[in-house]
Amino acid sequence: MESNAEASRRIGDDATRQEVLKVHQGYVAASIACDADLLAQVWDPDPSDVHFALSGHTYQGLAHLQQIYGYYRPQLEIDVPCEAFDEDVEVADDVAWVTCSRFGSTRWVGQTPPPLADGPQLYRSTEIMVRGAGGWQVVHSHFSPISQEPRPGDI
Repeated sequence: MESNAEASRRIGDDATRQEVLKVHQGYVAASIACDADLLAQVWDPDPSDVHFALSGHTYQGLAHLQQIYGYYRPQLEIDVPCEAFDEDVEVADDVAWVTCSRFGSTRWVGQTPPPLADGPQLYRSTEIMVRGAGGWQVVHSHFSPISQEPRPGDI
């Protein structure tokens, strides 16, 4: 028997799920290019929104994210553009979340120490979106590495 929570997550019809997926894809594209203008099209402007970066740092609000994109853009060369896969979209009324895995490869060309190791990276992300008058926008994202090691306890 399906719980009410499971049923409510399926309220989003395919068209709604496609709208959310389109915003997710815009966010992936903005992230790949460190494009602050493209980011502004998909990220909610509320200054309390939070991004947990793969580097382990926290960025709060669109302006903060745009600032770090501007910092990274000239110092990062993309060897393999980031590709999202295993995407899962869930919708509950005016809130949606997307989970996925990502793969890409970058090289640091900046003069300061690199925030992440160069080369291929396999990681995962979660994006939370809300639907407002202007459509769906990202309000939170969280990135973390994917371990290639066996799980503790072989679980």
